[in-house]
Amino acid sequence: KRIEQHPRSEVHPWTAHPVHYYYSLVAGIRPSSPGFETVSINPNPGTLKAMRVTYPTKQGKINMDLKGFNNDVKGTIELPDQMSGTFKWGKKSIKLISGINQIDF
Repeated sequence: KRIEQHPRSEVHPWTAHPVHYYYSLVAGIRPSSPGFETVSINPNPGTLKAMRVTYPTKQGKINMDLKGFNNDVKGTIELPDQMSGTFKWGKKSIKLISGINQIDF
């Protein structure tokens, strides 16, 4: 009896690249300090009209729900306890605190 082998693994680390790309480049979520104590969020949505993201970190989950992206952006960003950061959109930026942050540019 011959056993068929499948040498290609879909759980290989290279398959994680699209997920990393979405979070770090499209959603623009990046650590500003070691261990994600602070975060920088600078989305690059391209032609997207809305973006809903849940990003797990050691500190807890970052939840982002944004709409617009033409000239303005509106929505919320929720940071876990003990995390702060900055949200950047074009030439504007605001400080983010732990909890729910309202975004209205």
